[in-house]
Amino acid sequence: MQMDTLNLIILSQDKTSAARAFYLKMAIRKRWSKRKLERPFRGALFERVVLSPPKMSALPTHIHWRGVDTSDVKRMWFTAWEKQKLKLCKDDLLVCEGGDVGRSALWNDEIEGCYIQNPLNRVRARENADTRFLFYWLYFIKQIGYIDMICNKATIAHFTVEKVEATP
Repeated sequence: MQMDTLNLIILSQDKTSAARAFYLKMAIRKRWSKRKLERPFRGALFERVVLSPPKMSALPTHIHWRGVDTSDVKRMWFTAWEKQKLKLCKDDLLVCEGGDVGRSALWNDEIEGCYIQNPLNRVRARENADTRFLFYWLYFIKQIGYIDMICNKATIAHFTVEKVEATP
């Protein structure tokens, strides 16, 4: 497709001048066709990449009984809804759903603006409760084999949110 046509498509969008410049540079650099150019517009690429920088994301590999390893935390984009729902707060208890099921760590605000991903369960204590108690309880029932028993390690073990909620 001619660059003139792409310019018209980009310039006709109801976007800021910064967004139009971004899409123009990307179209030239990536040699986007009209069809390829429509996808970044629909997906709000400029807004996600430039206006909303990536946030840190905690994974099960970062969770250890001694704490959260933040040396290799990845960055990814979260929607506004995900940011609201998945944001970590001080004293959240992070519990691995898969792998070493039940392995847990307390979040101590090691990184500001960090969020969880699906393979982690987040437990937030009710008012006037302390997640440290839950952490020590999970550690105890993991050590005596209770968590492994309810997760059926004969198949792929999963300590789902329903199992966490049902834990005595």
